[in-house]
Amino acid sequence: FMGANGVALAEGYTTPDLEEAELKAVALRRAREAWFLTDASKFGKVYAAVICPLTEGALLTNRLPNEKYRQYTLVKESELA
Repeated sequence: FMGANGVALAEGYTTPDLEEAELKAVALRRAREAWFLTDASKFGKVYAAVICPLTEGALLTNRLPNEKYRQYTLVKESELA
């Protein structure tokens, strides 16, 4: 499980921190399964450092604002504490 500052259809999971993106990309390559925890406020936001495309990590969110995301990755919606 990891977080992302932005989630966008074309850019995927992003962050403003290049080192963070590189570290998370390495972790993803070593993981059997990857999940991103993001709340609805992160959708449509794009930052300079790309962690990975949507296809490389499933998504757990409190609310999915656009059903198109389901075309690219597994999405689970749940109220986050």
